[in-house]
Amino acid sequence: LLSTEGVTLAEWKYGGVRIASYNGPVKENHQFEDRIQINPQNFSLTVRNLTPQDSGDYHFVSEVNDMQRPTITFTLRVHEPIKKPLLSINVTRDALNQSCTVFLECSTSVHDVSYSWTVGSQKKSGSKLQHVIRPQDGEIRFTCTISDQFTEESSSINQTCSNDTFTDKPVAAGVFSTDLNDFIIHYQTGHCHNAGRLYPSLIYHLDVVSSGFQVMVPSTSLFKALEEEVLYMFQLIHSWQK
Repeated sequence: LLSTEGVTLAEWKYGGVRIASYNGPVKENHQFEDRIQINPQNFSLTVRNLTPQDSGDYHFVSEVNDMQRPTITFTLRVHEPIKKPLLSINVTRDALNQSCTVFLECSTSVHDVSYSWTVGSQKKSGSKLQHVIRPQDGEIRFTCTISDQFTEESSSINQTCSNDTFTDKPVAAGVFSTDLNDFIIHYQTGHCHNAGRLYPSLIYHLDVVSSGFQVMVPSTSLFKALEEEVLYMFQLIHSWQK
């Protein structure tokens, strides 16, 4: 450290601009205005409320008896605090292979960070992840970690691939008129996934045959009555064909 004895000039510069001085003028309206202070005893510099824009080289210039001494340079690096990353997830289901493909993306507003994923004992790098899971895997935990050279933060999400995902469940919506040759039954079939998604209406022609028949309707009073009516008419037609 330089001695403070006999110092006639002491000032700090940043980017070629004098930002603090012991006994000289300072440029007004610089980026450190109202955030900077020089100690008159040892000429140390204090900068408050640091931001990443304050990073850079700070130069201490001093003179003793009007003779300039060697300039001392301090390099400061200010990093934004890391916050927990945000996770987004999308799942597609493959009924043929009884599997689910999980697409995940990890994001943050902080720049210059590294991304890594942990899935069980597996570790992968990058902000995006694609992973296949199956019902027998149970609940899988996906963890994204962002880090810089100082700190790190993580966020996690759990996902399953349930057997119920691949189960088709017909849902009747109505029964209409018939003729003596066959019944025309209009109803909707719904593939009931997590979101209760329904596919377009289908038309089924159920011929009256000796092998029998089956009508699927919800257990409501309206559709129960329709079911009984259909069964009754099938029985009548079946008896007429004998």
